[in-house]
Amino acid sequence: QAILAQAVAGSSPLPALAGAAASDMAACAVEEGALDPHGGLSIGLSPGEACGPSMEEASCERLEVSDAARELTRSMCRPLSVDDPARQVSAVSFNMLLRGFESKPYYPEVDPQLRAWRWRKPRLEELLKGLDADLYCMQEVEIDSFADEFSFLDDLCYQAVAPQDGSKPKKLPAGAPPRDLAKCAFFYRASRLELVWSESRSRAVLAAFRHASSGRLLYAASCHLEGAPGEAAARVSQTRSALERLALDQRRRGLAPEECCVVFAGDFNSSGDSAVCQLLREGRLEQSFRDPWAPDVELVKQAVSHEFVLSDVYGLTPSRPPTFCCPCAGRRPKFVAIDFVFFSPRTLSCVAIREPYTPEQFRAASSAGTPSEWHFSDHVPVGGVFEFAGADTQGSPPAHGRPPRRHRLSSRRAPARTLC
Repeated sequence: QAILAQAVAGSSPLPALAGAAASDMAACAVEEGALDPHGGLSIGLSPGEACGPSMEEASCERLEVSDAARELTRSMCRPLSVDDPARQVSAVSFNMLLRGFESKPYYPEVDPQLRAWRWRKPRLEELLKGLDADLYCMQEVEIDSFADEFSFLDDLCYQAVAPQDGSKPKKLPAGAPPRDLAKCAFFYRASRLELVWSESRSRAVLAAFRHASSGRLLYAASCHLEGAPGEAAARVSQTRSALERLALDQRRRGLAPEECCVVFAGDFNSSGDSAVCQLLREGRLEQSFRDPWAPDVELVKQAVSHEFVLSDVYGLTPSRPPTFCCPCAGRRPKFVAIDFVFFSPRTLSCVAIREPYTPEQFRAASSAGTPSEWHFSDHVPVGGVFEFAGADTQGSPPAHGRPPRRHRLSSRRAPARTLC
């Protein structure tokens, strides 16, 4: 906790992270170096340890939200729906910031009412409804309260691969209260995706879905990798494990992993030049590779590789946008890109990419960070629309009889960043 607190406060010894904001945001300086302060912890403190404001302390009276904040919230909910459901699927990755945030010690600057789940839950529901994605790769979804708190998914016509504790259970001291454990989950539109297989790991949930219209099988991973900066080897190990389990199910079905449709996404708690991204992007990690967040740590005993061919969605953009912003007491908020979406370019074409922050949202976050009155998490949703390879879209009318809400991207070239 102390290491993470130092990083958020700006005193971390870690090197500055690469990646600047887009040119339309250049007027706002991007101060990088912040880490996800809860990704590396065993999510949750017992009530006796919690030092953040409680629900009792937060009256949750109706907040007076400015018109500007309402507009920022509305634009965060801009849709990423597909134009042609028969050929395309949309996928979003989002770390929602766990339900128990209201009792956590980090981000003491955030108003108690804004920390309260009673305030944050309806805004999460509004966001999921507005994004209109076919598949949500979620992080920090609490296990014990899931059935009650996410019953609204039925109203939105989504089903879920619920969060589960895939790690080895730890023996708690006698009389200790249960932990508010948060894990990864999938929410998926049941009218377009049929769950075929799923498996929960300690830091990831894996699944295979049958696309209703095309019959294609889509494999997906939602990851929340180890957050402690020096644990780069653990992040590599967790990534390798997820890839190996995906490949195992594919081979059981007689499928070649390199020819499968794959979306591998989540909160990686590392930067674009990290060992995790190197392994995913290049398909191989040499023994000599060192992670910029842990330059003195040996990651693997010998070179490792995997069978997949994967591309980074935001690696296709002119510059990598930030995906995470946290408040820092007495200092300018910190931005960093730690959320990623990888996909299989042999079998999927990325035809649209979600811009994590609009310029207006970026400016607002630059002044106070998030969570805030206009956004309930320290992360923002990332994702894209993917078209199954071989689908003929010539002459295909826009979905729902309306023109596309985004710039279209050619599958024959690296796409430019889109405003959606």
